This record gives sequence, structure tokens and C-alpha cells, in this order.
Amino acid sequence: MTAPDAYNRVLFDFCRRVRGAEETFLITLEPEQLQRAFDAWARVNQDFLDGSTDHFGQFLVKLNAVRRPFGATLAAALQRAYAEAPPRAALLIRDRDAHVVASLCRALQREAGSEPFFLVSRRCGELIGRAHTLVAQWLRMFQSLHIIELVEKGYQGRGARYFYIADD
Repeated sequence: MTAPDAYNRVLFDFCRRVRGAEETFLITLEPEQLQRAFDAWARVNQDFLDGSTDHFGQFLVKLNAVRRPFGATLAAALQRAYAEAPPRAALLIRDRDAHVVASLCRALQREAGSEPFFLVSRRCGELIGRAHTLVAQWLRMFQSLHIIELVEKGYQGRGARYFYIADD
């Protein structure tokens, strides 16, 4: 990944998180609040910034381009997952929440189409009220049960990417 690609990805992820926070707390940040939030982000990400670019201006442009705020996709997919029957193979795990997470994987794959879907076990755990380490364990179990296939391991701030492969 080139430096501009990394910068754009990190900045857009920050924009999604800002919009996600606004949706979570049912607020719209004022321009001064956006400036303070951006300044805090810029201090942490100064390695990506150069002095020749209006980074705050780019932040504002990307902020308006956010279609799926952070957490919105996952929360909506989780609501659908609660209403669906889990994949047959997931029933081997004797925990109803594991069944919901398996159904969530299916719902996320539907949204992603032919592309892999992202899933952050920490955020998923928060939404279902379970430890993120347990969710991560279920995801590894789902791989063994041929429910999902790992495409790319996650790292700090970015979820792992999977394909849903169960044939149910």
C-alpha cells in the first residue's frame, strides 16, 4: 500500500468513526467540535500528514462522502441475524449467541456481495454483550466448521476479512 493510499484509508476510517459516533449519540457535531476532533486525530497520525495539503479540508470532504458510518452496517446486519435461522453447522456449538454470530456472518456477506466482509470481534462482542475473545474463538471455530473462510487477518483498527462459505 502506498503512503497516499494508507493516508486516504486512515482518514476515511476516521470519518466513518466520527459519523458513527454522531449516530450512536444522536448528535451532529458543530464545526468547532469537528475541528477539535480532527486536530486530535492529526496529532496521532502526523506521520501521514505533510505541510503542503489542507488536511482538515480533505477531512470535511471525506466526512460528507460517508455512506456507512462505523457500526451502522454491523448493527443493522445483527438485527437481521437475530431473525434468521443459523447455519446448520453452527448448531454444533451450544451457545445461542454463537448461532447469532454465524447468522451475522451470512448477513454481512449478503451486504458485501462477491467481496469479502469485514468483522471486528471486539465490536461484535460489544453489540451482543459477550467478550471479544469469545467472539474471536467462535470465528476460528466457524472456519473449522466451513462456515467462513479467512481472507485477511485483522489488525489494530481494521477487522479481519472473511467469505461466508456455508452451503445452507
